[in-house]
Amino acid sequence: MVVGGERFFPGQARLFLLGLPLIIFSLLGKREGLILSLVFFAILTVILLVPSIFDNYKYESGQAFRFILAYLFILYITYKLESSRDSYFDQLVKIAQEINVEKEKLEKSLKEIKTLRGMLPICSSCKKIRDDKGFWNEVDNYIADHSEAEFTHGMCPDCMKKWYPDFDPEK
Repeated sequence: MVVGGERFFPGQARLFLLGLPLIIFSLLGKREGLILSLVFFAILTVILLVPSIFDNYKYESGQAFRFILAYLFILYITYKLESSRDSYFDQLVKIAQEINVEKEKLEKSLKEIKTLRGMLPICSSCKKIRDDKGFWNEVDNYIADHSEAEFTHGMCPDCMKKWYPDFDPEK
């Protein structure tokens, strides 16, 4: 009979067993990790506290309880870490979704808004506008190039009289 359990759980194996909840939670996630870790805890507890199952070893009761308490402590800490990680991940997903919604709104607004700003140099006689390259453009061409406006052409009644004095719109 081996006292202290060195034959059944040597030093490195005990460290692995204590680190097992961390591995289980990181691979399986919070819910499944907790279930598997608790099943493993139940098996370990039975092995450590019921020496009649294995005739060739026996843990001292104090050592078995310390191991069980250490395992429970590590299980609790690991569960809390996994819960924090899940919560943090959920917050990141929510923030990413909010950012995407805002990005779509901004892109939509950017497509809709094309504004003219600042002072426009305009000829006082022919009303052409000078662009940034120094070329003079018709007002309608300049505004169409620098905004989302589209133009249709017609004549106001005053210009109609000026340019076509013989035209009578009532006929």
